[in-house]
Order: sequence, then C-alpha cells, then structure tokens
Amino acid sequence: MARGTLRAGLLLSAVIIPAAAYSQPAVVWPDPPAVVWPDPPGARAYPPPAPPSARVSRARRVAEPEEESLPDAEDLPASPAPRSRRARRAPPSPPPVSATVDDSVGSTPHVATPARPKPVQSNPAVAAPFNIRCDGPFAKNTSHAKLVQTFGAKNVSFQDIDNSGGKVKATVLFANDRTRRVEIVWRDEAARKDPAQIFITGESNWRARGFKIGETLTSVEKTNGKAFRLAGFGASDYRGAARDWSDGKLEKLSGGCRLGMRFTLGPQAPSEARGKISSAGDFMSDNPDIRAADPIIAELVIDYPN
Repeated sequence: MARGTLRAGLLLSAVIIPAAAYSQPAVVWPDPPAVVWPDPPGARAYPPPAPPSARVSRARRVAEPEEESLPDAEDLPASPAPRSRRARRAPPSPPPVSATVDDSVGSTPHVATPARPKPVQSNPAVAAPFNIRCDGPFAKNTSHAKLVQTFGAKNVSFQDIDNSGGKVKATVLFANDRTRRVEIVWRDEAARKDPAQIFITGESNWRARGFKIGETLTSVEKTNGKAFRLAGFGASDYRGAARDWSDGKLEKLSGGCRLGMRFTLGPQAPSEARGKISSAGDFMSDNPDIRAADPIIAELVIDYPN
C-alpha cells in the first residue's frame, strides 16, 4: 500500500511541475543595436528617402493634375525653320584591281596590285623633228656601228647613193622612207667611220642646225645676221649653193662641223629675175634679183673638215 501511494505521488508531481513551469511569464530579450557601416572612400552619396507623407502627396499631385490655361496659337513665338542637312559626299571608289589566279596545283588565287606604268624614255637623237647638231650620234667620232646602236639595225643600211654624177657607198638612215632619209658618206669607207658629209635632200623632214627643206633664203639670212654669198643658178654642180657666210653667225658652229645648203628658185620666181641670176657667178643674198626669185632650201649639207 505504501509502495503504491509513493508511485502515485511521483506521477502527480511530473504532471504538475511542468505545467507550473510553462505557466511562468516569457522572458523578452532586447534587440541588438543596428550596426551602421561607413561608406567606402569615393562612394556616391545618395539623398535620404522622402518621408511617407511626401511620397503620398506627390502621388496625389501626379494623379490629379491641376488644370492649366494654354495660350492661343497666335500668341506662340514662331519656331525657326529646320536646317537642311547637307548630303555627305560618298568616298571615292578605289581603282579596279585585277585578280590573277595561279592555276598550278595547291595554289590559291591572289589579288595583285596594278603595276605602275614605266616612264617612256625618249631618245633625243630620234625625236621628231630630227635635228642634226654635230653631236651625239652625229658627232665627229661617229660611225656606222654607233648609228645602228642609236636607230636600230633595221633602220640603218650601207648602199650606193648618187653623188656629183657618180655612185659612192654611204650609210643611209630610213632608206625606204623619203620623209626620214639621211645619207652619211665616210672618209674611211671600209671601216665605215670618220664622217665626211651628211646629206638631207628631197622630201626628208630632217633638220640641220634647225633649218629644213623648203625654208626661204630670207629666213636663213636673218638667222645668219647678215647677207651671205651664194653661187648663181646656172648649169653647174654648185648652182644655188651657199659659198660663204661672210663671218655671220653660221660661219662657226659647235661640234667642229660646217653647215652648207643649196637653194633652188621659188615656184613664183619671175622669168626676168631667173635670167639675170642664171649664171656661173656668185651673188649676195640681198641682191634684188636674188630676192625677187625667192630661193628656198633644196638640200642641206653637214661638212666635217679634216
């Protein structure tokens, strides 16, 4: 009985003690203080948020805008006219580039830059109009070989020409072109060197010291600076040939050669003047009968004295 009573008392205490413990008021712990961390250096400072009352009043102003009185269109200032934009020029297109493709095995096509054209080098010896000045290929030490080197083998030949009623061997430039034909006679005919005379005749466009076939006697006299002496236009091999430049400008020329020329009567020469100058004597270029006949150059001769 006593043991049963003891067990019942223990069970009752187990029930009553926890209930009492739970019936005690709860302990309220205070909140820890808020930690405010400082802003890092260089941080941007933001303004504090607006109070709730300010936000609410602003929302009301936005939601309920006040009525505003708009001005009439006539009271508004005139707006400036819009500026027109200038059209931009398109950049120049690059030059066309030709593509070259290598057909060999394993090759890839590549684009080649266009090659620059080579400058054309003109040879002063063959420049038009041709002009013999006793230098370059026509200097005193020239030869057939040097003329071939200058004008090309196809334009230089060695053949017979007419000279004082006979035939002589000479180097001929452009033998088949009457407008470019020139004849060179050599003192050393076998070696074809040491020039003696150069002849420009017929329809050739070559010049000698600037003079050309068909030029008038008066223009030659003007260049010489004074009247000169020439042979009459009689039946002789020297008819109309300039004999002496009378110490004029054409007397002494550079290069060691002398300029000679032969004249023929002009196409409009009067018969009276022809008769007076058709003799074997010499005349001055300023003779009235010579001037009346209006002679023109029929042949140019370059002489190379020994």
